[in-house]
Amino acid sequence: MTLAPGETTVIAIDLKNKTAAPLRSTNAAQGLVTTGGTAILATDSGTYTAKLANGSTVTKKISVPDDVNLTNSRWNLVLNSWTPGHKETLTEARKGYTTKEVYYTTNKTDINVGTTSLVPWKDMTFTAQEPASVSGVGTYSTTFQLPSTWNESNGAYLNLGSTGGALAQVWVNGQKIPGYDFIAGHIDVSSALKPGTNTLKIEVASSLRNQMRALGYPNLPAANTTAGAVASYGLQGNITLQTYTVAVVDKPTHH
Repeated sequence: MTLAPGETTVIAIDLKNKTAAPLRSTNAAQGLVTTGGTAILATDSGTYTAKLANGSTVTKKISVPDDVNLTNSRWNLVLNSWTPGHKETLTEARKGYTTKEVYYTTNKTDINVGTTSLVPWKDMTFTAQEPASVSGVGTYSTTFQLPSTWNESNGAYLNLGSTGGALAQVWVNGQKIPGYDFIAGHIDVSSALKPGTNTLKIEVASSLRNQMRALGYPNLPAANTTAGAVASYGLQGNITLQTYTVAVVDKPTHH
C-alpha cells in the first residue's frame, strides 16, 4: 500500500473469517506469497521442502548464484567536504525596531580521493585537507559482475559492514534504491540488478562533528565515539552482495 503525504486509510480485519496460511513450514530461509503463488526463498543452493496449507509437501531443488564479495573491489571515492563559508548578515527594520540575523554559508569542496580501500576518512592520506577534519558526503562507486543466467527469480541483498555512524543512500545501475536500513546495514537491490556488468554507487553522509571538532568545539557527543574523539565516518568493513533465488511451490487456482 502506498499513501501520499497527508493521506490516511482504515484497514479492517475480520477475525471471524480466518484463512489458513498458504505455507505451514519450510527449511528454506523464508516463505513468501508472490504474484505467481506461494514461494520459498533460498540463499544457498540445495534441496528444500515446503509444507502447504492442505498438508501436502513440495520438494524443490534450487540453484542460487554465488555471493559477490565487494570488499576488495576497485572503489573510487569523491569526498564533498563541508566547511564554514563567509559571514552573512540580514538586517530588517520594522516599526522602529531593527533586527539582525547572522549566519555562515557552507563551502562544499570536492576532494578526489581516487581508488581507495574501505577505511574511515580520518585514516586516509589525502593532502587537500586534514583527513580527521572532514565532514560531508562521500560518494563511493564500483562495478561487479553477475552471471549470464541471472533472471527474475534471482535477487540479492547488499550488506554494508559499517558507515561509522553516517547515513547512506544506494544506487544500482543508476537507479536509487529506497529503504536502506542503517541499523541492520542491508538493503534489497534486486529490482535494479541485471546479468553481466552492474554499477554500484553509495553515498555516505556524515554529521558536521569532525569539522566542528577541528574548529575547536569541545567534547562533541556522537554515537559509538567518546566525547572529543574523531568520528570514524566512511564506508568500511565487509561489503557483500548476498544472492538468493525465489521458487514457487504452489500456484494459485483460478476458478
